[in-house]
Amino acid sequence: MLVAAAGCSTPVSTQNQAGSTQSPSPAPTATAAVASAPPISFSGNAVCRGSNDAPCSAKLAYSGGTPGVTPSAAVVGFAQYCPSAFCYPVPRALPPGFSLTVGGGFVIVSVQADCGGAATGGCPNGWGGVIKVSLTDQSTCSAGTNCGSTGIGDFTIDIAGG
Repeated sequence: MLVAAAGCSTPVSTQNQAGSTQSPSPAPTATAAVASAPPISFSGNAVCRGSNDAPCSAKLAYSGGTPGVTPSAAVVGFAQYCPSAFCYPVPRALPPGFSLTVGGGFVIVSVQADCGGAATGGCPNGWGGVIKVSLTDQSTCSAGTNCGSTGIGDFTIDIAGG
């Protein structure tokens, strides 16, 4: 039996020839490009100390990753902060007026004075906690997965109330 393949004018045989076995050619496979740059490395501790009158910022350096490409940062957790004889509860959300930026080899967190004041609800009684941040390189490490940082940066936020 002969069948014309779609889009072709040449007939294609669907019968096995005597003495030979036909098997389909393996389908081509797609291979994900694997990052050739050193893995992105990020960890450490930094303190952002502010008040109702003063904003704060803190930064941690990162290294590696795809040259010329800025990684993305994400908050991946919270931890309790105990500045002295008392402890703030473990935060469940970021403080009002919080920002997180990445650039120039640094991850920078900032909190506006009074956590943004009346525009955000502020933090008249202060705010304290540890914010855990991870980085993701924009290069592909494996099929459908970007390269994550080898560590987590801890940013302690201490906004004095008053």
